[in-house]
Parts: sequence; C-alpha cells; structure tokens
Amino acid sequence: MLSRGAGLRGEWLGLPVADVLLAAALTLLGTASALTGHPDEGPAILTVPCALVMAGALAWRRRAPFVSLAVVLAGDLLQAYLAIPPGAIWSLAVLLVSAYSVGLALEEVRSVIGITVLVAALWVQEFHEHGQDYLFDVLVFGGAWLVGRAVRQWTQRATLAEESSEASTRAAVASERLTIARELHDVVAHHISVIAIQANAAEAALLRDPTLAGAPIRQIKTSATQSLEEMRRLLQLLRDDDQDRPRPLPGLDQLEDLVSTTALAGLPVTLSRRGFRRALPSSLDLAAYRIVQESLTNVLRHAGLVPTTVELVYEPDEIAIHVRNDRGLLGQARTGTGHGLIGLRERTLLMGGRLTAGPDSNGGYAVSAHLPDASPP
Repeated sequence: MLSRGAGLRGEWLGLPVADVLLAAALTLLGTASALTGHPDEGPAILTVPCALVMAGALAWRRRAPFVSLAVVLAGDLLQAYLAIPPGAIWSLAVLLVSAYSVGLALEEVRSVIGITVLVAALWVQEFHEHGQDYLFDVLVFGGAWLVGRAVRQWTQRATLAEESSEASTRAAVASERLTIARELHDVVAHHISVIAIQANAAEAALLRDPTLAGAPIRQIKTSATQSLEEMRRLLQLLRDDDQDRPRPLPGLDQLEDLVSTTALAGLPVTLSRRGFRRALPSSLDLAAYRIVQESLTNVLRHAGLVPTTVELVYEPDEIAIHVRNDRGLLGQARTGTGHGLIGLRERTLLMGGRLTAGPDSNGGYAVSAHLPDASPP
C-alpha cells in the first residue's frame, strides 16, 4: 500500500517510492537488454535473472543498503564467472547507484567497508577477465560514493540547522512568555495593592459615614475583577507553554542519543562516564543534559568538525560535566561571548553550581560545569 502521500517522498510496501521506481526502470532496461542480447552477453537463462536481481535490489538501497549491495555484487560476479560480465549501460548505472547509496545511507565506518567491498569485487572481476580498469573502478565508483557522503553530510547539517532554528524559536517564545508573565505579575500585584488601600478607606468610611464607603467598595470590586482576569490570562499562558512540550523533558539517559545525533552531523564526539551512575532530580538531570547539548552546539558553531570529548563524572555530592574540543578548523579558539555561554552560566548558577569556560593549553576549548547533587545516593 502507498503511505505518506502518493508522491516520490511516499512509501510503497514499506519502501521509498523513488527507490521502487528507480529499481523498476533499471529492471525493465536490464531485462530488455538481456533479452535482445545487446550487448551479446548470453545465455538469456542466466543474464535475465541477473538483471532482474541486480536492478531489483536497488529498491532496498536505503532500507537495507548492505543487503542491496551484496545482492548486486553477487549477481554481477555470478554472471562474470559463468558467462560474460554485464557490460551494458544499465549494469554500470546499477553499480554507480549502489556506490552512491552506500555513501548516503550508512554511517562512516560501515560506509567505508561497503565501498571497499564494492571496489574489491570489481577488481576480482577485472582480474578474472584480465582487464586493466582498476584505476577506473576506484575513480568512478569512489567518486559516486563521495557524492553520497557529501549529500549525507549536507542533509544532516540542514536537519541540525533546522532543529537549532526551531530550538531558538522556542527559546525566544519562552523568553517572551516569561516577560509577559512578569508583566502580568506586576499588574496583579498592583491591583492587589489597590484593593488593600481601598479596603482600608472603606473601613474608615464605614466608621465615620457609611454613605462614603460606596466609592472604595466599587473600586475594590473593579480591581478584584481586573485582577482575576489577569490571573486567568497568566494561567492560560502557562497552560499553553505546557502544551508546547508534549514529550518528556530530556535528561542524561538521552545523552547517548544526543552524542549520536551530533556525530551524524560530522562532529567526532566521544562520551565517557565515571563514578556510580544514579538517578538525579529532574531539574538537575535536565540542566546537565542542556549543558552538554549547548556545549556541543557551540563546538559546531565556533570550532567546526573537530574531535570533541564529553566526560560525565558522578561525584558523591555533585555532577561534573567536562566538554573539550580540539583546536578549531581555522586555528581559532571559541570566543564564548554569545548567548549560548550566557545561558550555560545562568542554568549552572540556577542549580547552585559553578562553570568555567575558555581556551585550553592545546589551543582548543573547554567547558566544565559542577552541579551540586543533594539527593540521597
């Protein structure tokens, strides 16, 4: 069944529609080529199934890239050893798409393994056929793989930038709501003060001349009504703020996911933990997570894709967070003058902790936060 729309971005039977259409087109082209014998590869009893299998495997090029690559290479080598190697345009297209897909769909180590296996299989075929196109295989298929890696990096950075933009928007909205809440608080406090003053005036009037108490009593009624209305607005504001966060707030249990996501954007991050890992109060847990998140964002923004370490130390009475990155790509250290570092300091101080941030002796940058933990072990 077709899901998530009928366009090329949708799915068909759990596979991307674009991949299914690509596989179908190359399957038709490969089958026609094998049946007509152009080029003369025969016999058709072997070349037609190989064409079907090799081209059809591309439907899984993003869902199961390793499996797709293995099927393509198996069909290619099978025909090469039992008949004449596939030499038509469709077979070159299948191999190029496979190399590109390995670069696009797999993380770095597995992607390198995939392209290595592909080139090695082609070299085995060249050796079997006494060919001389070893360098051609490396340049052409390695180039397709590099294009896939570049597209993957660009997509991940675009996604990270979009998420960062959304986070900035949410922060701006939250800041504005805080300002509004403070203003409403001042308004309510003003009304309460007026009520208190008018109540004293009404009490004095009742002792001297009850007819004079009408005006302050009416003022009390008006101020009370306005105060209640402002408090309703404040409560609605807080409810709306809660509705903007339907998911649980993150904590240190999600730190591995954060590091993994950042690594996908190209930043080489290493995470380590020391000490007895324990449950933390929710406010402390969130603060520690946000400190790591903002520190990694600052590395990407100011230093580039440089090796970075995140160390989390569970001390008996505090949680220590250390984020260090190597020297920036242009040799510059992060200045740390933006809103990110200000936010880190404010969050750390709010928790009663301390934070240091600045260039280290190796030309890199280090952020260290110590958050007190008074919860029982």
